[in-house]
Amino acid sequence: MYNLIAVSMGEIALKGKNRGYFEKKLTDRIKRNIKEFKNVSIFKDQGKVFIEPANLEDVDGIIEKVRKIFGIV
Repeated sequence: MYNLIAVSMGEIALKGKNRGYFEKKLTDRIKRNIKEFKNVSIFKDQGKVFIEPANLEDVDGIIEKVRKIFGIV
């Protein structure tokens, strides 16, 4: 069973000085789309966003929500 979801960003990583801005926007969009799931941690590391749900039963639902967000590959 998985306990961490790794989210890869597409072209967003190519943006030079605006990279931080676009990463924050994408992270905010992820938070907004999965707000129905309780006790979820979201953090960034080395150009990826990681989602750690407290309830492993939520993983499939979170993946379904996140995969529809523009900018996610």
